[in-house]
Amino acid sequence: MMTNPKNLAGIAAVLFASTIWGGSFVLAKLAMDALPVAHVVLYRFLFASGLMLPFLLRSRVRLERRDLPLFALTGFLMVPVTIILQFGGLALTSATSTALMVGVGTPLLAVAGVLFEKEQLDRRGWAAVAMSSAGVALLVGLPGEGNDWLGNLLVLASIVVSVVWILTSKRLILRYPAFYATGWIIVFGTLFLIPIVLAWSGPPSLALSGTTWASLISLGVGCTVVAYALWNWGVSQIGASTAGIYLNLEPLTGAFLGILVLDDPLTTGLVVGGTLILTSAGLVSSTPHREGSNEVETPAPSPTGRLVAECGPGSEA
Repeated sequence: MMTNPKNLAGIAAVLFASTIWGGSFVLAKLAMDALPVAHVVLYRFLFASGLMLPFLLRSRVRLERRDLPLFALTGFLMVPVTIILQFGGLALTSATSTALMVGVGTPLLAVAGVLFEKEQLDRRGWAAVAMSSAGVALLVGLPGEGNDWLGNLLVLASIVVSVVWILTSKRLILRYPAFYATGWIIVFGTLFLIPIVLAWSGPPSLALSGTTWASLISLGVGCTVVAYALWNWGVSQIGASTAGIYLNLEPLTGAFLGILVLDDPLTTGLVVGGTLILTSAGLVSSTPHREGSNEVETPAPSPTGRLVAECGPGSEA
């Protein structure tokens, strides 16, 4: 039986998007060698918003006035709060640890689904949640060289906030095409981000090396605009539930690149804790959720609001 070429292309798109997101941690680390956290975040989203805004304005998709407060709230939680917390943690801990910690988002969102969306997890799902919690405890409780407990906790806090904005974005993702909903969330978030960063760290420097500019542009264009576009197109071809499984490539890629590019050391907490987190994310991604008495397949979280499949914007980073 031949595989549908669209399915193959969709799988390739979500795999590529997940890989790009995994690389964001290393790119951010490289940029932080020359800039403070706030300026790295600002440049990333200025590039992303500047590229997305013309497409959003020229689109036939128009925002309804009643949805503007929700776009503003979600954008504020997604960009200034989540990303500054995540990048602030990344500045203190290793890229590998940060990438692995992001894998907590999948089981954490499953718990949120139980608490707020009346879903139910089977024994395998709850086992994954327990496994993920143990992994976090090992990552935070057994710090090693380049692996800071405060940095890990900041990253964990960013994941908790990301679950909150995922829930607030649910209506937006359902009412608007996913890419456009995500784009407007990013634009609104950037508008909140600008005054916060200027008040906190002042105007960013323009005298930067080619490597730093390349990292910043890659974060804004590649890890934000291109990755979101690929992800959403891929989801439209293969479905959210299938795409969510491939998203686990994000923390795996981030951890691998952290070790390969930045020479992040391998500690006991990192290896054991990271393995538990990745395994738990895989279990939750492939575990059916139940709503009421009928078993239904619930999309795994996605970086475009973590509802079309992961962030899994963040988380995606």
